[in-house]
Amino acid sequence: MGPPVRVALLGGGTFARSAYLPLLTPGQTDRTLIGIWSRTRESAESAAGEAGGVPSWHGEVGLQEVLARPDVDAVIVVVAAQATLQIVRQALAAGKVVLSEKPAGPTVAAVKEVLDWMQASGIPAARWSVQENYRGESGLVMAAELARSGALGRLVKADLVAELPMNPGSRYYASAWRRQLPGSFLLEGGVHFVAALRLVCAAAGAGEPGRVSALLTRGSEGVPGPDTLVGWARFDGGVPAGVSITQAGAIPRLCVTLVGTQVWMVVWIARGGTIEAKRGQWGAWTAAPANSYTLHAESSGDVPASVDQRVLPFDGVGTQVGAFVAHAAALRDGRDAELDASLSVQEAARDLALMEALLRSGERQGEAVDVERLA
Repeated sequence: MGPPVRVALLGGGTFARSAYLPLLTPGQTDRTLIGIWSRTRESAESAAGEAGGVPSWHGEVGLQEVLARPDVDAVIVVVAAQATLQIVRQALAAGKVVLSEKPAGPTVAAVKEVLDWMQASGIPAARWSVQENYRGESGLVMAAELARSGALGRLVKADLVAELPMNPGSRYYASAWRRQLPGSFLLEGGVHFVAALRLVCAAAGAGEPGRVSALLTRGSEGVPGPDTLVGWARFDGGVPAGVSITQAGAIPRLCVTLVGTQVWMVVWIARGGTIEAKRGQWGAWTAAPANSYTLHAESSGDVPASVDQRVLPFDGVGTQVGAFVAHAAALRDGRDAELDASLSVQEAARDLALMEALLRSGERQGEAVDVERLA
């Protein structure tokens, strides 16, 4: 193993501090935190203090200073979606390897502009990754592996149900940038959920969602615009998927279900079985530990008790940051650096395209619309 990858964290907000700082604190052998930048001095210094007193920078001048440092190999961008792409461009132009938090940008069009700029500038696509932790969650990854194995037989249908309470008790409730996004909280959270759906359906051979329809409603007066979406997506192979997302629920839950036909039996799932990847938070709706997934298999035949149910950690951010650090080290050292598919900008843009299509259909009272295709 070479020297640790030297990382600067660009962003000092709630999620940057709660999700990323624990992954960048001393004790990691493959990465070291050089410092933290944030838009304001107060935010930067506070986050730097939580990280053990690392250097901090703030404002536009501070951003240019940190990007000019030769001792920074890579940056992790965790800022408002509306500001993400400009910072990504600046970091790439400065020669840094970049990981940005989802969504990839405020719109698909804005993401495509950056990709076009990278190509025109001769910047390799592998230098920019997007962190979508639902593509790295153990429960969903294992569900995808089971689907990929052929255990389901032919995929008949899929269902996504996501329910969150976006109320004053949520630490994101007052987030101005989330409220100002096109689609607001539905878009910002929705890209997570459709990423899970796309992951498992693609693994089952369904391809990509090509056409969608949805209805929008509003269950809470405290959020801007609709907070509930119910509809369907039809995948390339003809498989239909139900899509139900609300930010007005009382209890957080996520359930992704795949139903297949009888083909053959394997250890995890037998004939005509069902795979579900469920996330249980705070023990509120399952007996699983807080912040974990339960992977449950059922069939018309017997499922061995040892594999009937698996409880897996909520670990996607850590998994993906680890993959990014390994990728950044390979780029720095001139080794082959094939990007982990779960970190692909294109995959994140496809999540965004699916949510944009669902929201567009909802604005048209359920009219079926095509999902934008990305290369």
